[in-house]
Amino acid sequence: MSLRASDYRGILSFLDDLETANDLDSFMTTSVGRLHDLVAADVIAFHDVDFVYVRPAHPEVTEVRAYYEFPELPLPPDAEETEAACRDAYPLCWTHDGQPHVRRLSDVIDRPALRRNDFYRELMHPVAIEHEAMTSLPSVRGVCTAFTLSRATRDFSDRDTLVLDAVIPHLTYLLRRVRDEERAAGTATTLEEVTTSFGLGVLVLGPDDRIEATFGRGRELLERYLGGNGHVPEPIACWLHEQRFRARAPEIGAPPEPLVIERGRTRLTMRYVARTTSESVLLEEDGPPRLRPDPELGLTARETEVLQLVGRGLTNKQAARMLGVRPSTVRKHLENAFAKLGVGTRTAAIARAFPQ
Repeated sequence: MSLRASDYRGILSFLDDLETANDLDSFMTTSVGRLHDLVAADVIAFHDVDFVYVRPAHPEVTEVRAYYEFPELPLPPDAEETEAACRDAYPLCWTHDGQPHVRRLSDVIDRPALRRNDFYRELMHPVAIEHEAMTSLPSVRGVCTAFTLSRATRDFSDRDTLVLDAVIPHLTYLLRRVRDEERAAGTATTLEEVTTSFGLGVLVLGPDDRIEATFGRGRELLERYLGGNGHVPEPIACWLHEQRFRARAPEIGAPPEPLVIERGRTRLTMRYVARTTSESVLLEEDGPPRLRPDPELGLTARETEVLQLVGRGLTNKQAARMLGVRPSTVRKHLENAFAKLGVGTRTAAIARAFPQ
């Protein structure tokens, strides 16, 4: 049996919609919702579950990493306890081996044996589920990542299994992509928090020395000391060229060296950091300690940050660019700070917040 042209059009439409998913929640809701258009089912669920095998063929759930079901089945109050007791009786788990495949209940157990099965009698039959197909994505042992489709009347056809089998590689790739993006976003958030808390800055470099991302005080320090328009300024570009040569030729005994730029009573130290897939520059400013307002004034961390920036002569637009917010947001923070300090101008606010 082979798929028809209409099946392939449906699969392509499904994949187009799934491409819009940018996190795990949208992946689950889009994939589960749109699978209904490819293969009719009364209920479709996605689950990503960690198991621990306390004895052979007897798994116990250790963590449900993701789960989404549409529509939600009305389950009895003791469903979780019942499922835990009957889990190793579920026929489609008997053949779970971490490999990608599509299997129907009818592929692994006949109807008379299914009716005697504890999982069927306790959990499926009470909610009118008679047929199921499991689309398993590749996973390591002890992890089950799969879509389960359930029906009350007719079994899943060979055409249904062919359609589900055709989308497995795409579902696998897209799930991996959204998880990679979530991990990258989490790493970026952590880096931003750490660099900000220590007063550091980081520039992430792309091709042709274009600045692809900044963290912490990276943008602020770069503009204060050297200016910038999306690419690293010429003095840094020359220094980077030398540091790359040193990194590529460690045998000549020339370790990387920092670039130090002085400005008045402060100085900026820049260090080159090279990894296999990316380059970055760590920025650290030495000089008088950054002023902090009296806690009794009740200023928030963001209001303090805005006052520190405008105290250095930055406009609302410049401060907004440093903080990654809109100028109207900076203006609102200033208004809130003015109200707390009982002043009406920037100069008065800075004098009140930082009398030292």
